[in-house]
Amino acid sequence: ELALCKHKTAIGKAKTAYGRAQDPERKRYALTIEANANRELGMTEGGQQVYPLLLPLYCAGAGTEQIEADIEKGEKLVQDARETHGVSRTCE
Repeated sequence: ELALCKHKTAIGKAKTAYGRAQDPERKRYALTIEANANRELGMTEGGQQVYPLLLPLYCAGAGTEQIEADIEKGEKLVQDARETHGVSRTCE
């Protein structure tokens, strides 16, 4: 959904996936999608709210810098996928 610029749908599905996931990796993936969608909508507060949920899903010693780097990496991957399919990288 996020690659299709359906940000609110992506956020809703990510929240559902996070709630249902048992595996920490799946939880982390869902929260990263939610953070990316919030960032692209300009909802920085919403993006920041997932950080406390993400932190325990990382190895000991990881901090917000690692989380931010992973979120930026995910954002780039989504934008690259959009570009590959002829959609604006930024949904404009």
